[in-house]
Amino acid sequence: MKFLILLSTVTFAVLTFMINREKLVKKYKMVMVKNRGLSIYVNATLKKISSLCEKYDSCDKYLRGKNDTTPKEKVESVPVQKVIPLPEFSWRDCKKFRKSNLNRTEALYQQLKKVVKVFNKTDYIIGYGTLLGIIRDNQMNVNEVDNDIIVGKNFNPTPYKEALFNKGLIIFKFGMYRICEYSPVKGVNKPPWSAGNYVTYTDIYKQLPHVLVDPEKSSTIVRKKVNIVQRKFRDIYVNVPDDELINTWFSKRYGNWRVPLITGWKKNVKNTFK
Repeated sequence: MKFLILLSTVTFAVLTFMINREKLVKKYKMVMVKNRGLSIYVNATLKKISSLCEKYDSCDKYLRGKNDTTPKEKVESVPVQKVIPLPEFSWRDCKKFRKSNLNRTEALYQQLKKVVKVFNKTDYIIGYGTLLGIIRDNQMNVNEVDNDIIVGKNFNPTPYKEALFNKGLIIFKFGMYRICEYSPVKGVNKPPWSAGNYVTYTDIYKQLPHVLVDPEKSSTIVRKKVNIVQRKFRDIYVNVPDDELINTWFSKRYGNWRVPLITGWKKNVKNTFK
């Protein structure tokens, strides 16, 4: 009995499908067409949203809207420190030497001390008249009116400008690089080649790894390369060449370099500024 009921139910379902088949197929086709259109619409909408997200940098901004007043998390900005470049200096920015508790020789030593502390970050040696006093007399050369430092041929003063300025010194170019004490009060823009316009200063010669007998003549090169050694001088350490090179160098430059000698404008400065 149950079998007959099941068979009749299945038969009825098949007959119903056969009768309504055409209607069902049409309905299925309509659904497929609508779904295809919906798919195209959805894809177009997603593309539009994507472009708007790019415009607003993030989808979060777009979904909130331009006029959204929702509190946003504060991001602390790191202040950018402005580096103010030092101006170009000249002789007129140098502090004029005046007689005080420091005599000329001691003032030159104090300047040398500052310069050496800055230049210890590069290869350099003490040279010429300053080295002569250190090696010969173990003191500042009383006949000298300036300090002499020798650096590498490719020396660039830029990395040292600020450090020198912080010590009250300025570096500038006048034929060669020179260092002097800084004065905010402008003076005359003339070099201290006369006793009436004297300032303590340091000459910077670009020669290493060799040295020149005459700093103004490149043909007077001492062929032996400089071997830099440190020497204690008063309360600082300074870079100097080895003894062999010093003897060769100074013999060619000064002759009997162990005998002190002073002539020319330096003599006038010495007599005026003891």
